[in-house]
Amino acid sequence: MKKIKKTLSFLLTLIILTHMLPMQIFANADFTATPQELEYDSGDKFPAQYPTVAAVELNDFNDYFPDFSALPEPYMPPVEMYNEKYENLTSDVLYTSSEKTVVGSGDNAGPNISWVLYSDGELKLEGTGEMYDWYDWSYSIFYQPWRFLVEYINFVDISEGITTIGEWAFDGCTKITSVDMPSVISIGSNAFRDCTNLTSIDMPSVTTIGEWAFFRCTNLTSLDMPSVTTIELQAFWLCSNLESLNLPNFINTIQGSFGGATNLVNITAESNNKKNKSIDGVLFSNDGTTLIAYPAGRIGEYEIPSSVTTVGDNAFEQCYGLEGVDIPSVTIIGNGAFRGCTNLTSIDMPSVITIGDGAFNGCINLTSIDMPSVITIGNNAFYGCTSLENINMPSVITIENGAFGRCTSLTSIDMPSVITVGEWGGAFDYCTNLTSVNMPSVITIGNDAFRNCTNLTTVYSGLTFNSRCDIMVK
Repeated sequence: MKKIKKTLSFLLTLIILTHMLPMQIFANADFTATPQELEYDSGDKFPAQYPTVAAVELNDFNDYFPDFSALPEPYMPPVEMYNEKYENLTSDVLYTSSEKTVVGSGDNAGPNISWVLYSDGELKLEGTGEMYDWYDWSYSIFYQPWRFLVEYINFVDISEGITTIGEWAFDGCTKITSVDMPSVISIGSNAFRDCTNLTSIDMPSVTTIGEWAFFRCTNLTSLDMPSVTTIELQAFWLCSNLESLNLPNFINTIQGSFGGATNLVNITAESNNKKNKSIDGVLFSNDGTTLIAYPAGRIGEYEIPSSVTTVGDNAFEQCYGLEGVDIPSVTIIGNGAFRGCTNLTSIDMPSVITIGDGAFNGCINLTSIDMPSVITIGNNAFYGCTSLENINMPSVITIENGAFGRCTSLTSIDMPSVITVGEWGGAFDYCTNLTSVNMPSVITIGNDAFRNCTNLTTVYSGLTFNSRCDIMVK
């Protein structure tokens, strides 16, 4: 009886151990001819669309299959949340061909695109048409089939015929040094985000570069993009080793694309560019009336030419070395124009009428502002300017939401012409040292406009405040 119990116990243990393995281990198998397919149970921990590995020693098992359950929520692989275009995702296994060792492969990079990763670090994509986008905002999940093989990817070869690189396609591939993309015309948002070893890139056919496409590619030093027409917001943000930039003839759109590129000192444009021109390494519209982009690597002060009437959206964003600006003729400052200029200490705006949303957001060393002609100050325009002490704004009529939020050094404000302070509130939220406000012409004050102004004791205004619009909330 004891012998039978021992036998049953041994068999039960063997069954449990067998089912605990997510795949078979073929330590001594020969995979030199063709890929070996592995079976997956629907309850397995590793979804079938991710590449599997077979020809490994048992003691190497954890090297290929880390503890995915310990990863942060956004990086967990999806199991049952694919829409129709992901229904037929497949995967192969590690095998050795006569030429190279294959680490992973699949036919799921796009509707007609397959991929294979070799042991020498080459990720090769072949096929035609568009690549999938690789992020699901509904579930905060990354879909790239090579997501857990990024440490093996050193260079990417995208074959002729593939026309797009999907959103988030190579995000976090920190070992990629080069990419070949002969026929790609569009690069999706975040496609090469945090590819910190990418040093140069040739984009012979690319016309559109999406938002944050090369965000924080800190070793990127040069770009070749002769066909580009559109560079979207913050596409090359924080590319701290990018030294120079030459824009091609047909570029139509460039907006805040190079903020935080702390080594970029010159932006030039081709001589026959019909939309833009460069003056002393700064990019302007062809008629010279709009300043489009200022190189973020410059240090010191800058005088904007008298022909300029508009500072474009994000034009000086994250120019950490900018200390002062003279803007004699400018009437419009665009959204985010000087956002994050942390060394900007003062600015005179004699002709400015409109200041856009977030224009000076986070300028933590800005101490004084002279804006005698300004009529409208946008949402969060000076939010977080913690050193701001003096403001001259006699003509301001409208102050939008959060405009001076967390300006903790402000002690008094004189707004003789202001009519509207925030439609829904927060205009001076957390101005904790503010003691007095003068706004004799005000008609509308948004809810919580002066919330958390814990030292505000004096308000000069023609309004009678009630509980519905109580600016004295602490």
